[in-house]
Order: sequence, then structure tokens, then C-alpha cells
Amino acid sequence: MANIPKVWNGTAFIELEAAATVAPAASTSVVGIVQLTDSTSSTSTTTAATPNSVKSAYDLAGTAIPKNTVTAAGDILYASGSATPTRLAIGSAAQVLTVGTAGVPTWAAASVGGAYWVQGTGIVAGTAITAAAGAYAFTNVSNAPIQVITTSGTANVADNDTVRLPALSDLTSFVAPAGQSWSTASTGQAAALNGIGYGDGRWVVGGATTGGTVFTSTSGTGSWTTAGTTGFASNTIFDVLYANSLWLCVGANGNIAHSTTGTAWTLQSVILASNDVYTVAYGNGLWVAAGQLQRLSTSTAGTGTWTARTSTFTTGNCRDVAYANSLWVVVGDVNQCATSTTGTAWTARTTGFGGGNIQGVAYGAGLWVAVGDNGKIITSPDAITWTARTSGLGLVTINEVIYANETFIGVANSASVTTSVDGITWAAQTGLSFTGNGLATDGTVVAAASNSGLVASASAVGTANIILNPITYQSI
Repeated sequence: MANIPKVWNGTAFIELEAAATVAPAASTSVVGIVQLTDSTSSTSTTTAATPNSVKSAYDLAGTAIPKNTVTAAGDILYASGSATPTRLAIGSAAQVLTVGTAGVPTWAAASVGGAYWVQGTGIVAGTAITAAAGAYAFTNVSNAPIQVITTSGTANVADNDTVRLPALSDLTSFVAPAGQSWSTASTGQAAALNGIGYGDGRWVVGGATTGGTVFTSTSGTGSWTTAGTTGFASNTIFDVLYANSLWLCVGANGNIAHSTTGTAWTLQSVILASNDVYTVAYGNGLWVAAGQLQRLSTSTAGTGTWTARTSTFTTGNCRDVAYANSLWVVVGDVNQCATSTTGTAWTARTTGFGGGNIQGVAYGAGLWVAVGDNGKIITSPDAITWTARTSGLGLVTINEVIYANETFIGVANSASVTTSVDGITWAAQTGLSFTGNGLATDGTVVAAASNSGLVASASAVGTANIILNPITYQSI
């Protein structure tokens, strides 16, 4: 019997097939079978994955990149040549990582200048500018065209436009608008005009005219024509307003008239106990009229019953009333001011206005602005805490203020005008040829009523002051 190999499977011996063979020993000469050596040579192509070979590879790497190359956290390694690592140490304070000669990185001091954004809003027009060297971009935010004068020429910069200057040293001065460009038109009357309003595509102005006659214009910049008679027995109209699809004229001896067209007027029963009505405003579904002897009344319709309210004023007259930002504000004689959230219940406020009367109040750009005697201006974000400002007009009385075309504008005696883009910094303007009384706007054009039967309009309002306020960043 042939000698057949057997294998024990744990229970019994099992015979293997007679043809079974045992594989030969591993050899590098047999195709498909390679014997791995334990070589640690860095040139060996048959290195085994043994502890010795792994350590050898680590040691080789340690020799190529010495451990002392990195000495502090944050260091940077870069290849200065083929398979040549180089250490770049951490930069000193205020240094930036930049690229030097032949693309080699290096830590260096940040360059001065880089780029600047310059906003046109404190340095007076025509003043030379000095600052660090560098390229500049001048952005005009003064709400009027500005000329930027450089050593290489003059650039005209419209509102919200930007011009790039190659170096600040090229910027020699600014030229801001000399004032509003006013055009004047006559109503054909020599009487004083006090109140002016705009609405429904029409301008209406009135004053001390016979029978309370009012005049109208479709442009506010051209001719004016008679727009009907209010029927005021005492003639004088003090204020004109269009709101909630209704025109109102208020005036002497408690007179009030309304119109839906601005040309055909209906005289109402007198209000404010027959005392002069100096001002009227509309807001939040309510009309508020105020005037002589601290009188104040309200109406929901503007055409019917008016209800007397307590203004909190203790003396003198209410001169102006306005509604904005969910708040009513009334101002008047002897520094007095009161506020209301309803228009019916009022709270007295302290203004710090000083001696004299507050003649007008307006709201815009998140700020209440009140103007009056002796060229005084005060501002407040809430009509409670007020801050004094400088108008630039000296001691002349500022009769009215309005916010239009992103600009506050105040008209005063002696043909004076003052404007501000933020309500804080004010500058005297030129161009108005008469004392301004009332103001109105269609959002772009501003019109002022005069004491001589004239109406002046300005299509561009701005400030002659410019503030250089650079925001810098570094170039690398």
C-alpha cells in the first residue's frame, strides 16, 4: 500500500490525495513569490515592514529635516530649494508676511498707506489736506456735487460717487457747493407769505392776502397763479398743509379752511377759541393745530369738530408742531416744548434752548431739530434730551426748518439760510434773496415763502463743510 500522507483533524486521521504536493520554500527566483529580507538599507527595494526598517526610515527623515529646525510654535517651514526645507521664524509685532526677492517669503513691516476711504462730510471747503502717504479713494456723501482739486487736475464728484487719487499728496483742496441754487418767482402780491405746502402734484402758498387768497404752482420753481380764496375775514394765513388727501389753511383769529383740490376752499368754524392758529400737522390719523396763548386742538377728520387739548405751555404761544417717528412734538415761546404719543395728552420737556422763542421743529435722519431766536438750534434723538448746536448765522432768528433731500435746511431773517446733512454740523449758505418764513418740499425741490410776495425754490441742497474721515487698511 502506498504511503499516503494523513492529517489529524481533531477527531481522526484523514488521508490526503496521493497527488497532493507541498509548496516549495520561499524564493526570490520563483515567479509570484518573493522573500522579504530584513534589510535596513535606504537603497533596498525589498525592505520589510519590520520594527527595524520603520525606525530606520524615521532616522533617515530626522537627518533630512533636523528637529532643531522648528524651535517655537507658529514657525513656518518652506522649501527654499529642491528637497531643502528652511525655517521662517515668527514675525515681530506689527509685521506682516510678505513675499520678497525671487518669491522667498519674509516678515516685514506693513507698508504705510495702502488704500484709504475718504468721506466728504469736517474739513472746511478749500482747506489743504495732509495725512499719511498712500493711495486714496474719495467718496462724496455731502448730498451735493463736490470738486476734488489735485495737482494733476480737478475731478467733479457727484453725490455717492467715488474717485481714486493715486496719492494723498495730490489732493490739494475740496470745493463744495457755495449754497443752494435758488430761483425766485413772484405771486404778484406784495404781501407777506407765511405758509406753503405741497401735495397731490401742487404747491400752495398763502399769507397776508386779501380774503385769504392762496396761490398755486405745479412746479414750485416757476410762475404762480391764484388758487382761490379761503374766505378768512382777517386775511392772514399762517400755515398751509396737505395730508391724507386734504388741504388745510390755518390763520388769524382761529380761522381754518379746507380743500380737496387746493383751489376751491371751504371755511370752517373757528378753532382755538378765536385765537391765531400758527401751525397745523397730521400724523397717525390725527390733525393737530396749535397757536396763540398756548392753545392746541385736535381733529380726526380735519373738516369737522376740533377738540381743545392742554399743551402744558405755561405762557406765550405754540409756534410749530410736527409728527414723526410715532411722536408728536410742539415747540413755542420761552424755550417751551412738549411731546405726545397720542396727540391728545402732552408732557412738558426741558430743552435748554436758553433765552428766546423756538420757532420751528422738524425730524429727519433719526434726529429732532428745533430752531428759533438768536440763530439757535437744538437737536434730540427723542425730543426729551436736547443738545445745543451752532447754526453759523449769528443772532438772526431762524423761522422754520425742514428735512428734505437728506438735508436739514433752515430759513431765517436777513435772507439767511443754514443747512446740515446730519443735524449736528451746520453751515451758513447763500443764494436766498429774502427773509424766509415757511418751507415745504416735494422730496427733491424745497420752496420757501417770503415776506415780500416771493417764493424761492432750490433743487439742490447741500453743505459747504467736508469732513475727512479716513478708514485705513494695510497693503501686503
